[in-house]
Amino acid sequence: MEDVFARKKARFPYIPGLLAFREGHAIISAIGKLTVAPDLVLIDGQGIAHPEGFGIASHIGVILGIPTIGCAKSRLVGEYEAPGSMKGNWTYLYHRGAKVGAVVRTRSFVKPLFVSPGHLIDIESSVEIVLECTSGFRIPEPLRAADRLSRKLRNDYSGQSPALDK
Repeated sequence: MEDVFARKKARFPYIPGLLAFREGHAIISAIGKLTVAPDLVLIDGQGIAHPEGFGIASHIGVILGIPTIGCAKSRLVGEYEAPGSMKGNWTYLYHRGAKVGAVVRTRSFVKPLFVSPGHLIDIESSVEIVLECTSGFRIPEPLRAADRLSRKLRNDYSGQSPALDK
């Protein structure tokens, strides 16, 4: 496993539903630093389960031309029936009558995650991959690792002003 990161100045305000415009450049820059190109990228955000059908996972996938999956802790759009309470249970998420993702129980008796394809992958494969990446926690391991790294970097840079990546 390889840890990389990119620091970019935010050029767009935080607006729900427009995360790609705020964070996409940094994500693409970090992925570009990897020594081995990824086969797939799991994004903490939405794919096609988005008001415009094109969330941050879709943006990143289209720009890089690789499969991406959006995996979010909360629903941005859609209707669904709650999945069963056991790990691995899931139901489809619908928006405007179309399947746009899944509501997935990644741990028994805890709140589900909202999984949606970003680019070059289907809903069922997205669910399978998210479940394979999930161990004893609600959040898939790659997203947990990214969160740990971001917290460490935030603490390391607290009070400092290191140069931003170009």
